[in-house]
Amino acid sequence: MKSVMFYHHETGILHRNHLVTSDDALVSKNTPADHEPIEVPDGRRFDHLSQRVDVAQLRGGEHATAAHLVDYQPPQPSADHEWNASTKRWQLSAAAQAAAAASAAARARKAELIESQHDLVRRAVLGDMDAKRQLTAIEDEILALKI
Repeated sequence: MKSVMFYHHETGILHRNHLVTSDDALVSKNTPADHEPIEVPDGRRFDHLSQRVDVAQLRGGEHATAAHLVDYQPPQPSADHEWNASTKRWQLSAAAQAAAAASAAARARKAELIESQHDLVRRAVLGDMDAKRQLTAIEDEILALKI
């Protein structure tokens, strides 16, 4: 059995696909356009998100091997992301995670407030002034959430 991945012949960026086969013809049939196969030793996988082939090391038709792999940091997805060197992945910064959590909490609170209005609306329509005051307080809280 042969285990292969594929890399872009100009950039060296690894394709996420991984092929295990005993038929060499299947390797060429499954190689994506503009890519070359690279054999993966011992059936393990290369990390397409943090490794790439250093194509500058390849000399005239030479096939890439595991020795040609180098660390790779893909482009930053957004300004809210920071590189985690231990996981070798982009992740949301602490501030962005906190903002996302606050936004989710605000949306949940808004849904809770809207759900709580049904009985108050019925009572306000029937002339209950206390229910009207409670609805106004709910509306004020919803507006303060700034969603």
